[in-house]
Amino acid sequence: MWTTFAAFVQKEFFHILRDRRTLGIMLGMPFALVLLFGYAVTTDFKQAAFALLDQARDPWSARVAQRLEATGYFQLVAQTPDIESVESLFRRGEIKMALVLPPHFGEDLQACRPVSVQLLTDGSEPNIASLLAAYAADVLRAFQSEIAPNAPCL
Repeated sequence: MWTTFAAFVQKEFFHILRDRRTLGIMLGMPFALVLLFGYAVTTDFKQAAFALLDQARDPWSARVAQRLEATGYFQLVAQTPDIESVESLFRRGEIKMALVLPPHFGEDLQACRPVSVQLLTDGSEPNIASLLAAYAADVLRAFQSEIAPNAPCL
């Protein structure tokens, strides 16, 4: 079995050395991929546009939006009155993420009742969308831990 495998490897090795195109692909492709993924393809983002659907309209929800903007990763570009406006912004490509805060957000947060927020991301770029959601979730967790360090409020 090993002799057959060795013969196969030897045959392919000679074929690669004999055919200039195959040799060029074998040597050139890894170099091109290193350049492409090293410089052209990036998953970093700064100032990702997001919209806020604030159903509570209280100081706590304003603080959450300010906290997201303070990271430098997010930029609030719209405060929308309803979910249809959020959908419209996504369709026009004006935002990459939307944060939906429920009614009574501040009251529930202060009373340390469970609060469910909704993060919507643009799925046209799945890697960026998952990074946006993860960063925003981290900011929300940090905000929650400042408000009520020993209770899971968000």
